[in-house]
Amino acid sequence: RDLHLSIRRQRQMCIRDRLEMKNVQQPPDFHPEGDVFVHTCLVLDKLSESISENSIEVVFGALFHDIGKPDTYDKTDRIRFNRHEYVGAIKAEKICKRLKFSNKQTELIVSLVKEHMKFGNIKNMKKSTFKKFVSIENFNDHLKLHKADCLGSHGDLSLFCLLYTSPSPRDQRGARMPGCGVKKKRGGGGG
Repeated sequence: RDLHLSIRRQRQMCIRDRLEMKNVQQPPDFHPEGDVFVHTCLVLDKLSESISENSIEVVFGALFHDIGKPDTYDKTDRIRFNRHEYVGAIKAEKICKRLKFSNKQTELIVSLVKEHMKFGNIKNMKKSTFKKFVSIENFNDHLKLHKADCLGSHGDLSLFCLLYTSPSPRDQRGARMPGCGVKKKRGGGGG
């Protein structure tokens, strides 16, 4: 009975964190789909559509990738979420600990959240920074999240395709990552 109550409490806490994303509007140039909650749901949908096998870490990385946005919302010249990926990584780590993920699982989920905005900078990265970025552990999981993030918002896969055609990204079997067959809609670099 205690275990059942604990599991229910954990679910409620996780749902509460997700519900904070409801009605948090985003800049329409990058997120024509609307608020953070809708975007997150679309990312999860796109993740399940586009790649058949996703680890639990990738799914939770997608679930939490923008969880820092409600805490970093700022409207100046446009809506901004400065450093939401770092705030989100801290929140994701706390949730993963509450949900009793292993240290390895937690590290990957936190990395997916913390690193997801770097894709928007790849064209301006120095060669050494780019090499370091594409060499991070489980980079293909980061690619999966990036693709779903783009498809769940502006639809622009140009940065994904740039990485797809580079010599580095490969899945665990050494095969090329699938996925530049989707037409661009419009917009920028992910979110």
